[in-house]
Amino acid sequence: MAPISALPNELMERIFTIYAVDTDTLSNLKWTKIMFVCRRWCELAEGAHRLWASIDLKYDGTPLRLYTQLKRSGFAPLTLRLIWCDEYYTDIILENSERICELDLSGIAKHVYDVINRLSDHSFPALSSLSLDPSYKQDERFIQALPDVLFDGRLPGLRELTLTLIDFPWASLNGLHTLPLTYCNDSAASLPPTFSGLLEMLSSCPQLYILKLDDIPSSEIHQDYRTVDLPDLASLRLRDDVGTCMTLLIHLRIPPTTRLQILPFGVCSGADVRDILIDHGPSHCTMSIFCDTEHHSFLDRGAAQCPLSLNCHPRSKPVLRKIMTKVINAIPSESITHLDARGASSLCEVAWKNTLQLLPTVETIYLHVYTGTVNCVDALNAIERFFPRIRHIYFCIIRELGEDKVVAFMTLLAAYLEMRFTNGRPLQRLEIDDPSHFLSGDEQKTRMERIFPLVDGQIVRNGVVYDPVRLKELRAEWELEWPALAAKFGIDIAD
Repeated sequence: MAPISALPNELMERIFTIYAVDTDTLSNLKWTKIMFVCRRWCELAEGAHRLWASIDLKYDGTPLRLYTQLKRSGFAPLTLRLIWCDEYYTDIILENSERICELDLSGIAKHVYDVINRLSDHSFPALSSLSLDPSYKQDERFIQALPDVLFDGRLPGLRELTLTLIDFPWASLNGLHTLPLTYCNDSAASLPPTFSGLLEMLSSCPQLYILKLDDIPSSEIHQDYRTVDLPDLASLRLRDDVGTCMTLLIHLRIPPTTRLQILPFGVCSGADVRDILIDHGPSHCTMSIFCDTEHHSFLDRGAAQCPLSLNCHPRSKPVLRKIMTKVINAIPSESITHLDARGASSLCEVAWKNTLQLLPTVETIYLHVYTGTVNCVDALNAIERFFPRIRHIYFCIIRELGEDKVVAFMTLLAAYLEMRFTNGRPLQRLEIDDPSHFLSGDEQKTRMERIFPLVDGQIVRNGVVYDPVRLKELRAEWELEWPALAAKFGIDIAD
């Protein structure tokens, strides 16, 4: 008997839970593969109610899965994430309202509105997080509002409120820790929301930890406003006109450690972001260059959390250079050590030269391979003798890339590495993410073998240290072992 077979049931359930959480498989049920180990493990997993209480049907869900998880969850607190597409789900969910602790609901507007209209008929004593998004098939002429009675003691444990295109009574909030709002007006006011009303709402939640606001009310030029103290704020995201964002920042007293993400409209020159940078420039950051307004999640995976993320719409390359110059000058240049340019798909070589020359202490560069990446390597080759400080380069070869672009990039990269090696300043680490295995062909294998001795450290490909010498040894060992294995299993070896 294995020692694990002697562990008590309670401890085994705890181990199952740790496994599901640490592998991020609690909601998608991929943790259930452990049920196939043996009959005892299967029975223990079926009886572990908390393991079934996290129900995520946003990307992969059927009625059978919903019923099964509700049944096996027993009386455990529920976490529900749903894209609403069928009305009969409403009754099933609301029947379990007293044990729902997290509810994340999005989808067709009329179905989400149906749930909103019935929320006040049920009790939610355990609800701590509520997220509602009826933006799909939304009628712009009609905006649903949350019932006022919900905020009259019906949600005593509510700490996180995330709303999109849903009005609610601003003056009724209190005690929230998380408040992301996207185009949400004050349902208790007959006039459009005011800047003072926004500040009053924020002042009622002094323990806010995360705040995200789109569509900030405009302020009056000659009117004095109060300053709201948010001492626990860890993350602030603002998206509106650059002047409105700046006005709100002036009237918020936040810790210097708060991470700021500002997505301003109306930025036409470097002067437009000057005030934001002067008042809120961080002491350190990871600088990211993206072609879109907001970062894509797959690009942000594993990226460092920036104290300041400023994203705008430069109308031309000269404007881009002016904005970048303002940003870089607002931060001590010796503090910028990492450049994440995985979204800079169209920067020309001149723009890359200007950028790199403004960053004298950059040590690590992150890239995705496309036209802009080739321009980056060209710029590195051109200015290397003046700025020989890059130690680590990471690049990812995206699936949609053509073979010719991969060859062009690898040719330039090999020239850059050889030049560094010849000048006595070899690169210390080269990291390659090649999910489509573009570099597995014979021509690219030869090129990889040539650049291997040019790196004074490790080359890591797809998370594995690349060593062509060891690969050849393993291949030779396999060729010797293969005939014996083929004979053992009766496999014919072709001549």
